[in-house]
Amino acid sequence: MIVGLAILLMIQFGLIAICNLTLIYQNLDCDNAKMFRHIIEIWRNKTLFIENWSYMTTLEIDCGSLFAILFYGLTNNIYMAYGISNIIFTAMFIATVFYLFKGENLLYPLLCVNLICIPYRLGMLDYFNMMFFAGTQYVVKVMIPLLLVGIILDVERQQNEKRKTSKITLAMSIIYVFLLFLTCMSSSVYVMACGILPICIGYAGYKFFSCEKVSKKFILLLIISVFCLVVGNYINIKVMGGTRGNSMIFCSVYELLANISSAFFGMFELFGATTTSFELQIFTLEGILIVAKIFVVILILTCGFISIFKLVNGKWE
Repeated sequence: MIVGLAILLMIQFGLIAICNLTLIYQNLDCDNAKMFRHIIEIWRNKTLFIENWSYMTTLEIDCGSLFAILFYGLTNNIYMAYGISNIIFTAMFIATVFYLFKGENLLYPLLCVNLICIPYRLGMLDYFNMMFFAGTQYVVKVMIPLLLVGIILDVERQQNEKRKTSKITLAMSIIYVFLLFLTCMSSSVYVMACGILPICIGYAGYKFFSCEKVSKKFILLLIISVFCLVVGNYINIKVMGGTRGNSMIFCSVYELLANISSAFFGMFELFGATTTSFELQIFTLEGILIVAKIFVVILILTCGFISIFKLVNGKWE
């Protein structure tokens, strides 16, 4: 089974690479068009912060643009530049998931990565575009919390086994700090508030209820993370006056139930397991695909709830 999943992963990675090298110009939306133009102007002006540039949501550098700037300079082809950059980021994301499962059976990361790499939805603001195709606006934002969880897990193993920090964890920590600073500079508090903070609270709660001390290495990493946030946010405000994510507001009590419902069913929408059509027949190819996606989402949610239950009840093996 492991060999089969490894082959499937290579096929999926190859198809993602082909899509990025050949199809980006055929799926260009307004967000990506503006971002592509932004990167062209950055290279043409030889400065990361262009004077009087009208930013939409972020500084647009904590995504596929990071490497695309360099490859555009080498190829003078913005589509090729983003294609190569996206392939690199896809490889980095896969490596991050494998690091997350470090020391575990290879079956777990292979199964996880194969499920993640499926292009559930293609389109502006949809799953495949946000993660592995076109502008890949969220690949870095998702990768950073996963890196932090992987680092925490490895630090815990090092404490239990009383050994020094491994070279791979040191390297992952450096990558984590660099990417976090980049996203704090580009997207301000968004990743810190929605990704890093919940993980830190969960880890601190786990340590508290286990009556264990928090690792000094984690405290140092947290201090560096806060430093990245302060400096990055300062630069962001100076350059563009703050991102759209900074204006997040509380949900009113009247909308709370609807938002909770939307968050749950949003999982199905994320993986393309919903339809807005009143005429789609189940026993058609599109209908069968939607049913299959529904079962995949149910399986993912079930596995997640079982894992949480085992962890809370101390039955994790």
